[in-house]
Amino acid sequence: MPYEDGHTHSEPGLYRMPNDDLILQFWRTWCWSGTKQLRSKDNGKTWTVDIEQVEVEGVTGAEDNMAIGTEDFFVDPEHPSHLYMAFQYFRYNSKAGTLLARSTDNGKSYSFLSWIGPLADEKAPDGGATFEPAIEYVGKRTIVAVMRDAAGNRRTWQAISTNMGASFSPLTDISDKINGGVPNGLWQRVRLYKESNPYFQYNNQLSYARGEGRLWGFGLHSNGGGFTRKPVVYWSDDNGQSWHGPELLHGPMRPGTDTGYGDLKRRVDNTFVAATYYGHPPGSRNEADVEQYTFGGERATLIIETDRNGDGVPEADSRRCELHGGKNVVPVSSLPARRWRFRLLLGSNNKVRGPKIGSVDITARKTSAPR
Repeated sequence: MPYEDGHTHSEPGLYRMPNDDLILQFWRTWCWSGTKQLRSKDNGKTWTVDIEQVEVEGVTGAEDNMAIGTEDFFVDPEHPSHLYMAFQYFRYNSKAGTLLARSTDNGKSYSFLSWIGPLADEKAPDGGATFEPAIEYVGKRTIVAVMRDAAGNRRTWQAISTNMGASFSPLTDISDKINGGVPNGLWQRVRLYKESNPYFQYNNQLSYARGEGRLWGFGLHSNGGGFTRKPVVYWSDDNGQSWHGPELLHGPMRPGTDTGYGDLKRRVDNTFVAATYYGHPPGSRNEADVEQYTFGGERATLIIETDRNGDGVPEADSRRCELHGGKNVVPVSSLPARRWRFRLLLGSNNKVRGPKIGSVDITARKTSAPR
């Protein structure tokens, strides 16, 4: 970390602000001591202390300067100066909970919006205590959140907001939906990414405002505690109503090893890159390192050609439209014609693992009277 004050700090979270600043958050000393925030205006070359102890203004039922950031964020595509960030309380008076906050000044201050998972007793197995929240915008002013269970790690929780974070649905246990054939497993420390999110992949052609593309979930798969975990990917084509996977990114684990707590990004060639720590058994010569995994690389491109006079020769086309997992809408109102021809180009990267394209369904929908 580019900062040292003689104290122990943990759980760094790095975020790009709407004005292009970078902020780095971390626990001030421990998970109940609040969040310190650094800022860089030169892409991480130099850093200054930005906020000594972050305050989330307006938190109900807890001290506003004890919220822990370092978790997950997105930028509102309809209001690009609005940053949404997930915070948590963990071991706060023996309670845990997760919340959503908003910043309209590039992370200089944060305002409480609502509880995602309200503060609950960490010792109550069925109390609904949550921590390590993931959030993502999925279109239509809707936010999906996935959280880890703080009371015994018995569940994976999900909540949805349909009013841009003003409130969230009651917590739903999605453990059965994400089991995916891996027995006795939990999905933990999740990070969510919509394929259209520009912070997830540079220069993509999908509409983040409309929530186009597949919803990806990266995290760790746990069989019940430390040194039993593997990095894992899930995906949803209906914005979290159902989940597919898991795709386990690591091969066989030796007894006593552990991996997880990483992050995921997408290259412009449609391959994904995930990086996590890898922990060796305590007392071994090399107790920890970093590992990288690459998967994906499937590609589907659609070109729509017009044939106005029916002679089989195209007069115009839509250019290449990149198709991603999930539902994609390709407007063709600028291509009036008696006939359309669809050209579908498929590509695959057989050098990497991961979910493959199984099928492409094309449906024409009329939205106005034909011209």
